[in-house]
Amino acid sequence: PEVISYLILYQKELGVLFLAMRSKNNNFKKNINNFIKLIFFLQTKIRGYFYKIFIINNSGRNLLIGKNVKILNGNNLFIGNNCFIDDNSFIDADSKFGVKIGNNVLINRGSYLKGFGERGGEGIIIKNNVTLGNNSILYGHALLTIGNFCAIGPNVVCIPENHNYINSKILIRKQGTIRKRIFIEDDVWIGSGVKILAGTTIGKGSVIGAGAVVNNNIPPFCMAAGVPAIIKKKRLR
Repeated sequence: PEVISYLILYQKELGVLFLAMRSKNNNFKKNINNFIKLIFFLQTKIRGYFYKIFIINNSGRNLLIGKNVKILNGNNLFIGNNCFIDDNSFIDADSKFGVKIGNNVLINRGSYLKGFGERGGEGIIIKNNVTLGNNSILYGHALLTIGNFCAIGPNVVCIPENHNYINSKILIRKQGTIRKRIFIEDDVWIGSGVKILAGTTIGKGSVIGAGAVVNNNIPPFCMAAGVPAIIKKKRLR
């Protein structure tokens, strides 16, 4: 019954796709493409409906879920409207503040978000209109916040925790860790493969070049790159 009611709910969208398939002005290849889009549409919508009912306690309208998506501790996961979690992504929302995802957010395939589970953590906040690239990793040992309209490239890693290693007579793994929050302000573009370390803030409107390691604060409207990341120039305002 849930699936049937869901198909009825989206009958307008399905009708548009069906008419496009049946149109005599479309060639065979285009009809096949429209058919594939229709199947994909149905699959992601039905999965989204299933997850919303049985796994995620707090989610908005038009949730799309790809294949092989795994979600743990869905009672701590909050998702806004018009979000898409792509294939093979993983979210563990077990944390103090949970994992909160705003409206119009795209989490591309293979992404990994962890709150931080059995070791305790503060969680992750992703605000509105954010794109997270393929195979990106976000940890929430300390609170990780990504602002509005941010574009996060593929293979980006954000880790708000560092190991203590000062005493050479003690194993590093036995010296504990330091957790510090990460804050990425609005309208930031993070290039492919960037690593963002604990205690850093990336200012509004800044751009971080591919492969950079951010271990210090980046002021607003700056372009930074390198290992460690340094400011190359200011953006024109």
